[in-house]
Amino acid sequence: ARAVEIEALLRADRVQLGTQVFAVADFHFVNAPGWHVGNYFPRIAGGWPTLDLPEFLDTYPPPSTANLDAFLDDCQRFGISHLVLSDASGALFPALGQLFDGRVTSARVADIGGIPGVRIFRIVG
Repeated sequence: ARAVEIEALLRADRVQLGTQVFAVADFHFVNAPGWHVGNYFPRIAGGWPTLDLPEFLDTYPPPSTANLDAFLDDCQRFGISHLVLSDASGALFPALGQLFDGRVTSARVADIGGIPGVRIFRIVG
């Protein structure tokens, strides 16, 4: 049910494919068209696709975690338009955890809502 709610919010904000999203929260597109992994699975750092799918990291490299601007620059370069963050975001990259809980803000992202425990941001610049 969580994945369906997250997907609905993303689709309402014009997201069509999983690869347009970088996610720390555990979810995938339930209503994705076809079987291509990029249609239903968001961009992530770690997780089963990096272990089980040959060349996943070559095709979908994770964004830089040097700082928030480098992360957002890579997201834009990779075609990532949205972030789905959870309370686990700080374990991946401290700035994402701070963005999730509001300790850090950026004019480069817009909060478009979420569900309990998940916040969704659109990258705007």
